[in-house]
Amino acid sequence: MRIGCLLILASQLSACGGGSGSSETDKTAVKLNQTLSFSQGGTIEKTFGDEAFSNSLQGFLGTGAISYTSSNPEVVTVSNDGLVAILTAGSSTITAHIAEDAKYLAASAAYQVNVAKAERAIAFENTGTVALFIDQTYLNPVNVDVANVTFSSQDPAVASVDTSGQVTAHTPGEAQIFAEIAETANYLKASSSFFASVAPKSLTLKLLIGTDDTKVFTDVDTPLQLARTTQADCDFNNLSNCDNGLVDKLSTQPLKDSSLTTTSDAYYNLFHGQHTGQATYVANNTPSGRSSGKVVSFDGYLWLIGGNDYTGNDASIWRSSDGNIWQKVVDEAPFGVRPPVAVITFADHIWLIGNRRDTTLNDVWRSADGINWTQVNADIGFGERNNYSVTTFKNKMWIYGGFDLQTREHVKEIYSSTDGITWNLESSDSTATQRVSTAFAEFNGKLWQFSGRNDTGRVADIWNSDDGIHWTLVTDTPEFSAREKHEVRQVGNQLILLGGYIDQLDPNRSQNPNDVWTSTDGASWTLATDDANFGVQSPYMVDRIRLYFTTAVHNDVLVVIGGKSDNGVLLNDNWQTTDGKHWLPLNNQLPSMKDIQAVSHLGEIQLLSGTNEDFEKVNTRWHSADGFSWKLDDSTTLPFPTDSKLLTFSGKIWALHASGSYSSLDGKSWTQEALTGPNVGTQNGQYSVYPFDNKLWAIDTQNGVVYRSEDGINWTDVGNNNFPARAVTQISSFGGKLWVVAGHETLSRTTQLSDIWSTTDGITWTKQADTTEFGARHIHQLVEFDGKLWAFGGYGANQTLTDLWYSQDGTNWTKAMDNFSFDAKRGYRAMVHGGQLFVLGGIMPYPLDATNQTTANQVWMTTNGTEWRRALQQTLSF
Repeated sequence: MRIGCLLILASQLSACGGGSGSSETDKTAVKLNQTLSFSQGGTIEKTFGDEAFSNSLQGFLGTGAISYTSSNPEVVTVSNDGLVAILTAGSSTITAHIAEDAKYLAASAAYQVNVAKAERAIAFENTGTVALFIDQTYLNPVNVDVANVTFSSQDPAVASVDTSGQVTAHTPGEAQIFAEIAETANYLKASSSFFASVAPKSLTLKLLIGTDDTKVFTDVDTPLQLARTTQADCDFNNLSNCDNGLVDKLSTQPLKDSSLTTTSDAYYNLFHGQHTGQATYVANNTPSGRSSGKVVSFDGYLWLIGGNDYTGNDASIWRSSDGNIWQKVVDEAPFGVRPPVAVITFADHIWLIGNRRDTTLNDVWRSADGINWTQVNADIGFGERNNYSVTTFKNKMWIYGGFDLQTREHVKEIYSSTDGITWNLESSDSTATQRVSTAFAEFNGKLWQFSGRNDTGRVADIWNSDDGIHWTLVTDTPEFSAREKHEVRQVGNQLILLGGYIDQLDPNRSQNPNDVWTSTDGASWTLATDDANFGVQSPYMVDRIRLYFTTAVHNDVLVVIGGKSDNGVLLNDNWQTTDGKHWLPLNNQLPSMKDIQAVSHLGEIQLLSGTNEDFEKVNTRWHSADGFSWKLDDSTTLPFPTDSKLLTFSGKIWALHASGSYSSLDGKSWTQEALTGPNVGTQNGQYSVYPFDNKLWAIDTQNGVVYRSEDGINWTDVGNNNFPARAVTQISSFGGKLWVVAGHETLSRTTQLSDIWSTTDGITWTKQADTTEFGARHIHQLVEFDGKLWAFGGYGANQTLTDLWYSQDGTNWTKAMDNFSFDAKRGYRAMVHGGQLFVLGGIMPYPLDATNQTTANQVWMTTNGTEWRRALQQTLSF
């Protein structure tokens, strides 16, 4: 209305002669304001890589030109029509401007754009846990170019990773492996990871086998799991379907397994991720001694075939994963009782050829699994022949030489076969191989022949061949002596020669050498040892001897299995070496011994003497930290007689003997001591020696004479005393006293005593009891342990006793068990080590013939005196 009035007024003034002029104000119209805004105001959040976008304008009324600007065009740009393009991460302000037009004033609006860094997807192909074995390499692909990726390991000691992402497993454990892309101007840091679980391909289990269950543990923690069952044919990939199938993680802490006991066998296996190991038979058994058999390594096992035991020739087949625990897998093989001419492996089969006892039987058998056998050839066809040699070379089996029992000649023929059925005569005039009882080995691309016997007798020569037919003499003067029936095996990059028969040049030396030779080229040989540890001392010769043993290379180790002593005793201890010089019992077992003398010293059991399988007394230093694994110190020579009395006193080991006494700080270096006083010592001699009250006491039990020493060297007669004289007894310190318990009254050992005496000073002896709960007997071992005095078995009532008693005061006795858990009933050694009570070795019934006795290699232990467990090692492998 105001505008209208103004216009009317102007018109009226003009009409009334108000003047003819007009002003600029009157001619210019007033422009209006307009408001400009974006549909999405404030701040817009974007991420690098997002598509271009528009933010529409709204609210404007004019028709002026619209323009857009970006405050940071390096981050985003904006087109003339407002389309925003993202160039990099950062922030920018987008401003829109509308120009002034005839009617409306100019206007502008703005909003903030924040561009965040984008995430990148990096991922391993396998983001879970990968099960690896030590020294294995593994590449887990990532989904981006590895040139932009940094790889790392959370624990490189367990598993390391290189710049290409390849992982190398080192030690047992678990390591997280990372792949990372670094943060850039436009991208955030990205990473992915997986776990590498690293385990050994083989693991030695420590087994404590009891009457109700077994405690299983390892020396090191690993990710491995232990699967077990009582079902022989269990498919471990479907363990839940097997009898008593269980699986648990292994560790250094014992797990209890109810499938294995002293009377029940079990089957163990290892699991590692998707990997399943080799099923292994585990049992509390003792392998029987065997001679003249053959052993081969096949499909992860040692297979023992043929030969004889105490019952005679045997047709059974045994296998073992490590030579420690043996499982009889065939009672009666279809090829019958025989000492085979040869057992070899070829073309994924075990092959058995010929019969040493029946020289007319030259048949061929094979097996793909060691259990099921097929005769592929009933007669090779060369007549009655013995002591020929069978070997493999260039994808064929070969037969060389032998002795023709019809023509009475050494054979010149060479045969070969690829299938055991068809045998091709390769040569009928090979004088190089015209011999018997030789040894062959494939080495450095050639077939080698070592010694043997021909028409002239035993020969010392070496031949080799490129094709198995044409032979070249390498030398006829090798370093080793002429011999036959020896064996040559390749271990690593060297050959090892051992055993056999030689000419007897010295009536005091055996024809069965105990030497071992090695060679890295087949031509030159070095004496590794002239007296290998696996030999048994001969009662007739100065040598150690082992007859009729067999050998194989298993798990890169040369093993010696079975055999017989020079005294005709079948041997059931098995030995191993990697270099021919150093020999140890297979799987580091306690050697078979009785009457062991051992002490606990410097954290180890040190076994220093005993009686071996051939019932010969020996002085050798064996030592073990835990009773499971034993090592032979063949670098230490023990200077004292085998029947010395061994004990620890005043920080030393003492070996006391009438002919001279020695002491040692470590069991390795020994010093002869000049003793004053009586000739103390001698294990079964006049004086018995015992530590008590920080002194040593030497007691002549038969005559009641008592000496004491504060240093082990200077001895003093305690003078008049009332020692309860007797021929044989057991004496032990306990509860601040020295105790005499029962015994034999006379040396004839026909009358046993049941009284108990004690003393606090070695002079005054007090009778504590006339009779005891365990009756009259000579106790086998008397040991203080766990605050009690323990009495082991002994002899009484005209029989060997196998019960165990204990006393908390030395006078009153309680029976702990009627019969020992351990197989040895006498000749064992009871001792305390590491807070546990041990029983080592002894005499036990022969496994297959209880009328015969053999030495035991068993170790038993207890933490409480009543729950006894056998300590055994078993190696499992993948």
